[in-house]
Amino acid sequence: MHAHTVLVVEDSPLNARLFRTLLSRAGLLVTVAVDAETALDTLDRLTPDVILMDMQLPGMSGDELTRRLKADPARRGILIIAVTANNSSADRQIMIESGCDGFISKPIVPADFVAAVMTFIPEGEPALPASVSKGECAEEEQFLRLKRKFLSEGVVESQDLLGGDAKLVGCILHRWIGCGGSAGILEISERAQTIRDLICRRAADLTALTVEAEAVKRLFSDALAACPS
Repeated sequence: MHAHTVLVVEDSPLNARLFRTLLSRAGLLVTVAVDAETALDTLDRLTPDVILMDMQLPGMSGDELTRRLKADPARRGILIIAVTANNSSADRQIMIESGCDGFISKPIVPADFVAAVMTFIPEGEPALPASVSKGECAEEEQFLRLKRKFLSEGVVESQDLLGGDAKLVGCILHRWIGCGGSAGILEISERAQTIRDLICRRAADLTALTVEAEAVKRLFSDALAACPS
């Protein structure tokens, strides 16, 4: 029986763990690479059906890696799906020009995410039957640890968000947008997106920014307090 394979290129441990769990339960074989260099090493020994590509990676960016793969005759046939929190029309144009075959927006909705990925899986060949893995409990425990780490960091980062370096704040907001939904707290992603939109305006509304920053701070604190240890 042929097992369909997916390479997830994602630097967030929380997202990577969630993607692996969701897709494995759908009967797919999943390999994770944390950056472009690791992805290239993986592709030397594996030809996946689909690559799920985070666009904002450490080192070589996702769009740069996509261009490199699409320029390689041996690899250009692999479907590359951008999975990203950068969803402006300009961002989409960059992804199209780099050669992406499709897009999935972060934050993800688990059921919709799996359904979207499955539309890119070749038809006519059976996937592995979905089953409960012996390591599923361990997977869930690891995911919970990563969720607590994300929330703990968020509590600290949100304390003086608006007083930080602009580039650092941008990176923090990008991570919150991408990971809030994965942590099961979509409002964190939504609030982070609102803050980013407000900051991007030429004349930022400082009152609105302060309100949103306080709201997201409370979200992180309340979610951490409610998260099982």
